[in-house]
Amino acid sequence: SYAVFAYQTAYMKAYFPVEFMTAVMTAESDDPDKIAAAVTECAKMKIKVLAPDINKSETGFTIEEQGRERGIRFGLSAIKNVGTAAIEAILSERNSKDEFKSLNDFVSRVNLRVVNRKTLDSLIKAGTMDMFGKRNAMLKVLDDLKTSNVSLSKKVAEGQGSLFDKSDQSFDVASSVIDAELEKTPEAPREEILSWERELLGFYLTEHPLSKYASKISRIASTKIDEIDMQLASKTVRLAGIIMSIRKTFTKVRQEEMCFLKLADTTGAVEVIVFPKVYTISREFIAPD
Repeated sequence: SYAVFAYQTAYMKAYFPVEFMTAVMTAESDDPDKIAAAVTECAKMKIKVLAPDINKSETGFTIEEQGRERGIRFGLSAIKNVGTAAIEAILSERNSKDEFKSLNDFVSRVNLRVVNRKTLDSLIKAGTMDMFGKRNAMLKVLDDLKTSNVSLSKKVAEGQGSLFDKSDQSFDVASSVIDAELEKTPEAPREEILSWERELLGFYLTEHPLSKYASKISRIASTKIDEIDMQLASKTVRLAGIIMSIRKTFTKVRQEEMCFLKLADTTGAVEVIVFPKVYTISREFIAPD
C-alpha cells in the first residue's frame, strides 16, 4: 500500500505539480516547518507562491491564474492568530458584497468581536492589506484609535456603520488625523517586516534576510542545509545561516548550561546542539535573528 501511495503521489507531483503542491500546503497549513519546506520545494519547481491577500486569499492555499502562469495563493488559515471564526467572517462579508477597498472599509464591515485587535495586527503584519497602505502606518492607526479611546467593538455594539462616521464630529476629526497618519508614517525597516513574516507565517516569504549576504556565505559555507545527508555523517561541514530559535538546558550530572538552536539558511533549517564548553565561549553571539 505504501508503494502504491508513493507511486500515485509521485505521478501527481510530476504531471499536476501546481495542484499537488497546493494540496500539500493546505494539508500542512498548521505546521510552519512543513509549509516552509513546501515553499522551498515550490521555488525549485519554479512555482510562484503568492503572498496572503485579504481580497484574494481563501481559507486554504488556492491556485491563482496570473496571465499564462499559475501560482499558489497563501491561505489565511496558515497565518498565526487568525482563527477559523475570523476567516469565516471575512470571507462571508467579502463574498456577499465586494472586495475591501481600504482599512476603514474592512474594519467597518467585518464583525470586530470575531476579527479582534490581535487578528487585525496579524493580518496587517503578514502583508494581507499591503494594497491599503504601509504596514507600519496601519498598525499606528490602530494604536491611535486605541489611545484616543475609540473602541472598535464599542462602535459595533452601538450599531454604527463606520469607524469614522461623518455624523459624529469626534470621528470626523479622527478620520482626518488617521488619513494624515497613513500618509506621513514611514514604512518599518525591511528587517522588521521580514521578522513579522517569520513570526506569523513561520518562515520568510517575500525575501530571506540572508539573500543579501549570498556571495559572502558562498565563501564561508561548505554546504547548504538541504544538501546534508547521511553521506556527510562522518565529515565536518560548515554551515552559514540565521538563528531562528534557542532552547536552553542544563546537563544532568554537572548542571552545565548548554542549548539547542534552530539554524536556517535559504534552503531549509536544522537543529544544532551547542555543548557547554562551546556555549560558554560563544553565548554572547547566540541569539535569535
